[in-house]
Formats: sequence, structure tokens, C-alpha cells
Amino acid sequence: MGKDKRMEKWEYTRTKGKRRFIISNGVLGWGLPTALLFFGITNMVEHGMSLQSYITGEGIMEMLISLIIFPLGGVIFGYMVWGLNESMYADDQSNHEGSS
Repeated sequence: MGKDKRMEKWEYTRTKGKRRFIISNGVLGWGLPTALLFFGITNMVEHGMSLQSYITGEGIMEMLISLIIFPLGGVIFGYMVWGLNESMYADDQSNHEGSS
């Protein structure tokens, strides 16, 4: 995707707002999938393919912890990506103004 297309897409994304971006891209797009992958992989490494380990009290607690920690990390991730995209957008806007 070219730089102009990326900036057009970011212009559209930023109209929806920072909070929505952080929730959709950070929490739902990164935090939840990462939590589920982490839980699944660590459980398989520790207990093999035993499905019983997933539904024990310890397994449920590990899943809940993952479903709290990683989405919180997703908030931080989304916030950082928002800031990076805003910085690139501002640079692009100043370059366009300077060349006009």
C-alpha cells in the first residue's frame, strides 16, 4: 500500500476516534487473540493435549488472568500505535504543506 493510500486510510480511521481505535485494534485485535494463543500454547506445553486441564480450576484461573493481562496490554499497544500513526500523519501533512 502506497504512502498516500495509507494516509487516506488513516484519515478515515482517525475520524472514528482514538477510543474506538484502541478498543478495536489494541484490545480486540491484539489483546484477546494473544491471550487465547498464550493460554492455549502454554497449556499444551504444560499438560499436553489433555482437554481436562483446560476446565480445571487452575486452567480457568490461568485463562482469566490471560484475558485480563493481555487486553490491558492491548490498550497500551493500541495507544502506542495510535501515537505512531498520528506522528506519521502529522509529518505527511507538514510535507504536503511545505511542497504546496
